[in-house]
Amino acid sequence: MSSALMIGVSGLRGVIGTSLTPEVAARFAGVFGGWLVEAAAGKPVRVILGRDGRVGNAVIYHAATAGLLAAGVEVVDLGISMTPTTAVMVDEMARRPVGVGDGTAPLVAGMELTASHNPQQWNGLKCFLASTAGLHGSAACAPPAEIAQELVGRFHTGMVGLATWDKLGTVARDESASVVHIE
Repeated sequence: MSSALMIGVSGLRGVIGTSLTPEVAARFAGVFGGWLVEAAAGKPVRVILGRDGRVGNAVIYHAATAGLLAAGVEVVDLGISMTPTTAVMVDEMARRPVGVGDGTAPLVAGMELTASHNPQQWNGLKCFLASTAGLHGSAACAPPAEIAQELVGRFHTGMVGLATWDKLGTVARDESASVVHIE
């Protein structure tokens, strides 16, 4: 299997240390976060972040978190979670009436750090949009093709959304993901 960086509808994936570096992960997460901030049109943005147990995942986790925070996104860290669990939590968090900061309900999206069925040296960043975010009509899933193409274009041109110092994001931990998914 080639080690080239693959980028498309559900995000990107590559081999840790060759095609998928911390810089690539931070840039892609920053692009996604920046796009969400634009789409939210002044509302806060919350990204639910889960990750699988792959070797090297900590490097990608910290880089992706940095990219999201730099874009001004509130990150909700689920820790180790399966991709379906992260998707369930995206929709769950989008339904919760809990706001951010001034109480405004946030636009909610998600990101899972995984390379799915690929060998251990691979990893990736898979994006989700909540079904109730007003961006599309299905349950939490990958962005529609037109949005994915916009994200890919922004990634290739280096159009990363960066917040000013006073609008940087925050990180909160959520331990309820497995219980919510089981329910």
